[in-house]
Amino acid sequence: MKARFAKVAIPPLETLYTYSLPDSQNSQAIEVGSRVTVPLGKRFAYGYVVELSESADVSGINIKSISREERIIKAFAEGDLNFFSEVAEYYNEPLAKIIELGIPSIPPKRNAKILHIATLPSNHEKSLKGSAQKAIFEFISSLPEQKISTSILVQHFPLYQAPVRALIKKGLLVLNKVEIIDQHLDHSPPPQWAKTNITLTAEQELAKEKVLNAYREKRFESFLLFGVAGSGKTEVYIEIAKEIIKDGKAVLILVPEIALTPQMIDRLKARFGKEIATLHSALTTRARWDAWRALLEGREQIAIGARSAIFAPIPNLGCIFIDEEHDQSYKQSDGIRYNARDLGVLRAKINNCPIVLGSATPSLESIQNARLGKYLPLKLDKRYSSSEENQTLIVDLCQIKPWDMPTKNISPQLLEALSETIKAGKKAFILFNRRGFASFMQCLSCGHVIKCPDCSVTLTYHKTTNSLLCHYCDYRYTPPTNCPECSRLDQSVNLKKEKRVGKMIERGAGTEKIYEELAKLFPTVEIIRLDRDTANQMENYRRALERMRIPGAGILVGTQIIAKGHDFPAVNLVGVIDADIGLHLPDFRAAERAFQLLTQVAGRAGRGKEAGKVIFQTRLPNHPSLIFASKKDFSSFATKELEYRKQLAYPPFSKLLRIIISGEDIKSVALEAKRLKEFTTLIASQHKLDLKILGPSLAPIEKVKKKWRWHILIKSSLTTTLLSLISTLKTAAKKKSKKIVVAYDLDPQEML
Repeated sequence: MKARFAKVAIPPLETLYTYSLPDSQNSQAIEVGSRVTVPLGKRFAYGYVVELSESADVSGINIKSISREERIIKAFAEGDLNFFSEVAEYYNEPLAKIIELGIPSIPPKRNAKILHIATLPSNHEKSLKGSAQKAIFEFISSLPEQKISTSILVQHFPLYQAPVRALIKKGLLVLNKVEIIDQHLDHSPPPQWAKTNITLTAEQELAKEKVLNAYREKRFESFLLFGVAGSGKTEVYIEIAKEIIKDGKAVLILVPEIALTPQMIDRLKARFGKEIATLHSALTTRARWDAWRALLEGREQIAIGARSAIFAPIPNLGCIFIDEEHDQSYKQSDGIRYNARDLGVLRAKINNCPIVLGSATPSLESIQNARLGKYLPLKLDKRYSSSEENQTLIVDLCQIKPWDMPTKNISPQLLEALSETIKAGKKAFILFNRRGFASFMQCLSCGHVIKCPDCSVTLTYHKTTNSLLCHYCDYRYTPPTNCPECSRLDQSVNLKKEKRVGKMIERGAGTEKIYEELAKLFPTVEIIRLDRDTANQMENYRRALERMRIPGAGILVGTQIIAKGHDFPAVNLVGVIDADIGLHLPDFRAAERAFQLLTQVAGRAGRGKEAGKVIFQTRLPNHPSLIFASKKDFSSFATKELEYRKQLAYPPFSKLLRIIISGEDIKSVALEAKRLKEFTTLIASQHKLDLKILGPSLAPIEKVKKKWRWHILIKSSLTTTLLSLISTLKTAAKKKSKKIVVAYDLDPQEML
């Protein structure tokens, strides 16, 4: 029987609505996964068809019809509906919101006008009048398919319109409108540095075969590819993908940062010699939709992207790869706070295919999953290159007098190593995980620090743009010469007596400052800065890295963006300006994050034939994260950190829910936080739930974008307990004031 009704998910509504299919040719195009336009009250809205049926399961109401005039678009594959539904259930969100979250914005339809030769009568030559008609007709006739778009024809015949109209009227040419697709896929050739072929080591080959065995058996398996930096994890991904693509299947590759996609694409292009469908938020709307559609229609077999690419429509999915699986960038920090790494495991399970989670510093959650047998560990203990082990030096800044420092932030040891590297014609990476020129500006007289008026953080000074900038809300402020607080207190007399009184000075440092210091020390060496300010466009990022591939001495200074995934054989030195950054954050993952960052950036050195050198500058030389990172001892670090987590019942030894309550009135927010705590305690008592509730308290960053923030942490041994709690709290909160926003962050990755 023919389907007559459809259930439609309409964002952001929770309920699915039933509509009848239109009595027109449009109804034939409607299927599960179609985006359609439907009447909703007195307006029209778009929604997604999630079910088709012969009869409606509603009675006593007038069933409206899907609009017959509006454009019907295939938005996702029917096979993806189960994945969307599972995600909606886990995060306790409406199915419509999850579908909308996954699907990119759909651009307006664009048509090309195509002219082609008609079925011609035997005496058609007599109909050709004038030289223009003859020339155009003969030109199109000479083409292999005897057709051409008007946009190309105009390049050969600028005044084509009148002759073409005449030829159409005579029945010699036919004009059709054809939708333009795939105009934004990257067809450029791979760069010369990208290898077209490689030979795997015995370790790599073993890892590859274990994953392919699961694939051939159509078996879901989570593999933790734990390989030291430089061991060739990416090569393993590519060689596995090769076999799967030969088999007619497709693969999905996730990287944590948008900036890492270009080099991964270059490697894939060199190995496969074909286009790659790229999905991330930095693309234009049309480019992203073109890639999405190419995957949905099965015209592309390789999808790559950042976090949101986990929703890519891949009908023939053979394997999923999550590179740098430990990275917190896989976690969405607002809205629906999903973790793409965890959703990758879920999607692989639904598709009965393997997933490979790769990292040199796996998350402790993944390590625990491997110990429990949930993940199958694959180890790569040897670096792919033949170089010796890098030498690591910890420089205690507390033991160096300020006047012995070559610059404010570069130690004598780092300067010496840089000089040797430059002299040898090699390259260096310098990490300082702070943007800007100065961390803040402070008054010499009263100590006043300029803060963001909308967030409880100081404004960072950016010298390039001469602005004070909030890194949370992008508020900008022109730096004052004199202290606004002193001026407010009318201390003009003091200002006249001593020029220093009331003057604003720069405190702390950022990548801009380090760049300036290096430029003064090495005026003839090319120094490149790479952070969010300089790599705000993908092309800028790509150009910066290409410059680092040019033979000769060079220094790349940047934030954590330079610590991941880069493979430059000429890099012989890695220096970390302040290895303590992040260690003092009020977050139970602070030590783990610091260890991961230091280990990752250290792995950029010594990837050629020679051993490299790594220098950590610190004021905490005995901190375990630094000691273990300097020794490349992940096992000891994980054992120590897991014991600490176990004692305090933090993940991975418990499931965690963070509830963030925010609003513009701090008293109202505090009251709502306390009410939520009391209500949660009552629910736990009534239903005998296994919960440990911490808080409520002000969030470490108390105010963001004019909203005051309180939070509550809830621990439980069972995920189902937290899911049930979220559902109960959301139901009870429906009548609360709209001025208060409550966000539920299941499995949070940061506590700030």
